[in-house]
Amino acid sequence: MAQGEGPHSDRIKRQEDYLELLSSGLTRPQAARHLGFSDTLVYAWMKKYPGFRERVRAAGESDGRRPNKNRTYIDPDRPFPAKGDFATWRARYTGRQVEPHQRTLVRALEDRTNKKIIWLGPPGSGKDTTAQDWILYELCDDRTGLRVAWMMESSDFAVRRLERLGRYLTDPRVYDATPEGATSVMPTGSLIEDYGPFRWDKEMYWKGGEPVLKAPWSQQRFYFVQNIAPEADPTLWATGVEGAIYGSRIGLLVLSDPFTRENQRSGTTRAAQLDFIKGTVRTRLDGRGRIVVLGTRVGPDEADNYPALVRYFVGRSRVIYEEDYYRKYSNGTAVIVQPAVLFDAAGREISYWPTKFPLRDQIVLPDTSWIEKDTLSDEAIMEFSHRDDIDLIEGLLSVRNDDETTFDTVYQQNPPDTVGGEFADIILDHCDDPERSYGVYRPKEILVLGVDPARSGGAAWVIWGVDREAQTLTVVDWYYAERLGIPGIAQHLIADPIERYLPREMCYETNHEAGVLFLPEVQRIIRESAVRVREHHTHGNRSIGEGSVASMSIGMRAGTIRFPVASAADRQRTAFFKQQFRNWDSGVASQRTRGGQWRHNPDDLCMASWIGWLRARELLERSLSERIAHRLVPAVTLRRWHVGTNHPPEETQPPPVTDVVGLFFRQDATGD
Repeated sequence: MAQGEGPHSDRIKRQEDYLELLSSGLTRPQAARHLGFSDTLVYAWMKKYPGFRERVRAAGESDGRRPNKNRTYIDPDRPFPAKGDFATWRARYTGRQVEPHQRTLVRALEDRTNKKIIWLGPPGSGKDTTAQDWILYELCDDRTGLRVAWMMESSDFAVRRLERLGRYLTDPRVYDATPEGATSVMPTGSLIEDYGPFRWDKEMYWKGGEPVLKAPWSQQRFYFVQNIAPEADPTLWATGVEGAIYGSRIGLLVLSDPFTRENQRSGTTRAAQLDFIKGTVRTRLDGRGRIVVLGTRVGPDEADNYPALVRYFVGRSRVIYEEDYYRKYSNGTAVIVQPAVLFDAAGREISYWPTKFPLRDQIVLPDTSWIEKDTLSDEAIMEFSHRDDIDLIEGLLSVRNDDETTFDTVYQQNPPDTVGGEFADIILDHCDDPERSYGVYRPKEILVLGVDPARSGGAAWVIWGVDREAQTLTVVDWYYAERLGIPGIAQHLIADPIERYLPREMCYETNHEAGVLFLPEVQRIIRESAVRVREHHTHGNRSIGEGSVASMSIGMRAGTIRFPVASAADRQRTAFFKQQFRNWDSGVASQRTRGGQWRHNPDDLCMASWIGWLRARELLERSLSERIAHRLVPAVTLRRWHVGTNHPPEETQPPPVTDVVGLFFRQDATGD
């Protein structure tokens, strides 16, 4: 049996299909390729079956004509390869992989219920390339009638992007090269061969012999020959913001980097851009149309149209799903905000795309290996200065050191807020305790565990050490994770901290995952450790009153709340811990100024701290009130009371050196 030959009836059918395509004018390789088998199989058939061999030779004489070798015949009903998922398709036809930070955008695109998608990310993150490949993925089966518009700040920019995209539709040589990128590979498929042709050419005929009508193809407008929609509208075209919008049937609009630092300087220009998007662009989408906005933050909210566009798309809809940097709303809007510098589980800074944008400066050697520049001495660096076969890649931290404000805006997508916050850097840094390390607590401290549980989103616990004598609340340890599920909540948020620290009390938020407390294994741990469980329900109490989240800043200002920073590892963990307080702060500021937070910035450590802090503060205040009541007894009575005992009257202790309020009054009283 020849290679690839199936049952008798299947072979006969495949041979008949092959002969039919051959009769339509296709060459032998073209006919075999369209049916998904090789020339080798055809030659095996011709050798084994003389009748088939004669029919192949006579196929060119069918319908009373000989095929013109210069003609291209198109079968509109031929089967196209199944596209499958985008990541696999992309590697096959473009050679590019879906990088980890791009998976969120791909997930949003593959969710067909998302009609408005906004991805804000650092420059060079591959936003345009990913969107370009998605357009090819959507249009390669061009019989669907989809109309796509690519829009940028100006038509010139959009045309250049369209030129890159068009090569995959018209130039076979593009499939003979590996695209740039450390993970890229050589394409193994060709859109032109598997799905094309796309552009009209002379001597192009339909399978039945009718000539294909000429479809225009220019730098700015592509008309696909097999697209079933009316020819009045291009299949794919490029334009600038406030440019021409052809026809009235846009199925997919990609709006790439429409807002720049330059065009956002004028309030009049910003208003005109938004009006154009809200009016002209939005009204040209068809009933199933989608809009994808790709961009990078360029300034604070009042001088940047991106947050205004998010507010417009989101409206008053609610969040129905949130994970990583992806937020999905009930009205079909998806918002992705991708920062360049992230934190790992241990609180260490990492790059969002380390193979392309390392965290620290790297010297790349001729064999593509690299050395971190910071690990070299000055003399070693000077040795490399005389070589012309090396390269230096600037790390993200170097970019941040040059201009932190611009870095936060352009790379972190988090421009400095113009409104004040409760947890400013000066307040958070005031909590640093250089004598404390994580995991260490003093025997006199009462441990209180605060737990903020969640199955799919971020979850955290924080251990507070309550020192009634020193009147301090110190963070002893913390834990943060995402997508724990029920078993993870029971193990990582309850069992682990209780077994490790044996806290006196556990404050557990019961808004969503209250049932975990009643699992048998959880009940056993609580019973054996004798921990007292206090159920906490979060509602308006986190924003109103003296027990609100923001009220923790009062203790921070007074030096009551302490963070460990004794070692470099402690300082790194505390930096991650502080960032979640800033994230909560920016969320409150967003609600005040925009009507709703839209950036996904985890603040679960802040919430877990607050849940435990409410009880820890009570323990501290009870001790303070008892001491104040004791002070009301006259001094002479205290002295007489303690005569002959081993318990002298308690001396007034000086305030902690970090208590700036106490130090102020102390200095004022002593005249220092």
